[in-house]
Amino acid sequence: MNATVDFAPIAATLRHALEAYFAQRGREPGEAGLRRTIATNTDLVEQRGRPLVTMLAGAGIPSLHGVRLLDVGCGFGGLATYFAAHGAEVNGIDRHSSPFAVGRTAAAEHGLSVVLSEARMEALPTPVQPFDVAIMNNTFCYLVDPDVRQRALTGVAETLRPGGVLLLREMNGWHPFDQFTRLPLLSALRPEHAAQVAGVLRKHRPVVRLASPRMLAHELRDAGYRDVRHLSDREGAVVRLTRPVARYQHVVGRR
Repeated sequence: MNATVDFAPIAATLRHALEAYFAQRGREPGEAGLRRTIATNTDLVEQRGRPLVTMLAGAGIPSLHGVRLLDVGCGFGGLATYFAAHGAEVNGIDRHSSPFAVGRTAAAEHGLSVVLSEARMEALPTPVQPFDVAIMNNTFCYLVDPDVRQRALTGVAETLRPGGVLLLREMNGWHPFDQFTRLPLLSALRPEHAAQVAGVLRKHRPVVRLASPRMLAHELRDAGYRDVRHLSDREGAVVRLTRPVARYQHVVGRR
């Protein structure tokens, strides 16, 4: 199992670097719109990362020590530093490179094995060495076109070693309330229509495709993944019964 890691000093470095990042862009960390973003990528990184590590253990990756891990859609790199703090050799990719300064600062200060590179998940470069694990944390929904989604899943599979694991954490399209707006049943609409309805109701919703658990598992199988199944970091009958309509879903597949 992964050893206990004191992530607090790393989170503090992330916070300092992220506040500096926004200050350079004329934004004040106290702005209401930024407080959640800053917390999500600093103080809440450990809370977000711990369930993913637990579910990787359930998928046959009991420890991240020495694991080559691809963080797809890494953003500021907060989760990348969390995985690296637990022993992984992390490569993070994102279509926007300017936020990398935050994760790179934390990785350098704490001696973490983190490399962040600009790339799109639907057009990944071939790695020098294959990865053992790929994680897509709440990023896949931003690919709307079905063909592009398949290219992304297939491309990620091609970066994995045989038997390598892909873990996705995604908002659940079967959840009764839209995760962006809290409006009921909005994800039942086409992505562009859902965004339009939200706008009419003075709510902001990006154009995203929120897949049902069944659809997401089907997409992974169509992309060639095997042993596809949904996981949870919690146990119990209530968890099993409510999993199909839970706010978030976690699905794993093996190359």
